[in-house]
Amino acid sequence: MPRKTSRRRSLPSQRSATSQTKSAAAVSVSAADRSNDAFAHALASAFALSVIRLLIATASLVARDKTAAIPRRLVVNVLRGTQSPPEGRVVPWAGILSGTSAAWLHGLLERLADEGLIERHGKGTILLTPRGVEIAATNDADGIAADGRANGAARTTYHDLLPQQAALGRNPREEQALADVRRRLAAEEGRPAFAIFDNLTLARLASARPKSLGELAGTDGLGAERVRRYGRAILRALATAESEAPSDARKGAPPRNPSSRRKNAKERGDETSARPRSRSGKAKHGA
Repeated sequence: MPRKTSRRRSLPSQRSATSQTKSAAAVSVSAADRSNDAFAHALASAFALSVIRLLIATASLVARDKTAAIPRRLVVNVLRGTQSPPEGRVVPWAGILSGTSAAWLHGLLERLADEGLIERHGKGTILLTPRGVEIAATNDADGIAADGRANGAARTTYHDLLPQQAALGRNPREEQALADVRRRLAAEEGRPAFAIFDNLTLARLASARPKSLGELAGTDGLGAERVRRYGRAILRALATAESEAPSDARKGAPPRNPSSRRKNAKERGDETSARPRSRSGKAKHGA
């Protein structure tokens, strides 16, 4: 005879203990997430402050004197290692930001001018401000006064000054469409996918979503030849991705299933769907 297996029923105290354990684990995970977020926030702020100090200190070292206008391009190029400092001036960290986008650094200089850390002066030149010199010289970010800020409070974080860059993962629908067309073009030409356009360019395209060849030509990473050869295929891929995005999904609601709409209409006894249709496909209306 088959053996009977007895099912043990957990006691209320056991269920309560299990529930408390799960609740404690959830609290622990939540605390860890908050800790990770705080660490990432602090790390980004420290990085931003370091880059800000590098920019201002470099400007100070390449300037003829404290009141002289400083070419923005010179500051950026010295940090990127693409231009030597002026004769007689030494920048110990020259080239430390090698590989960094020049446009990104110029964008950061604009943000610093908005904050009053440097001053715009003429076309393509900047001036140092006392506040900027203070930030470049101090080692204590918490003690820096925030001259010109609306509430007069000290600025203790700087991550928000960093210009935003395109990054993969922010526009998954467009990124997938672009990756598909890139793979197809690469297969047709017998070339690796990155030779069509790289991942950073893909992220820029997915973020900007250009609608014309003219807009496409303004994308960093795509030269005139690539726009000519691949531009229309890229635009079609982006248009398809946009057309496939349900309107409900754009509003944050889950996308509707077309088959469920037809089923709901049938259950409601939709009058239009129940009418007999003529050869032209139009519903016949009764008198």
